[in-house]
Amino acid sequence: MFIIGGNNQGEIIGKNPNLSDLDNGDLKHEIDFRSVYASLLQNKFNFDATKIGLKNTALKGLF
Repeated sequence: MFIIGGNNQGEIIGKNPNLSDLDNGDLKHEIDFRSVYASLLQNKFNFDATKIGLKNTALKGLF
């Protein structure tokens, strides 16, 4: 997942996928996309994501 735009930190968050440790042939995810979405809503739009049902906490270090 890429975050492109101004004022982002421009760094990689998380680890590289482990290709020898798969979940039924698929990569295991490390970061839930809802946390990224919550971070965008909170930091860029000053909006509380819980108002639309997101319970994930915002990621630190994106912006």
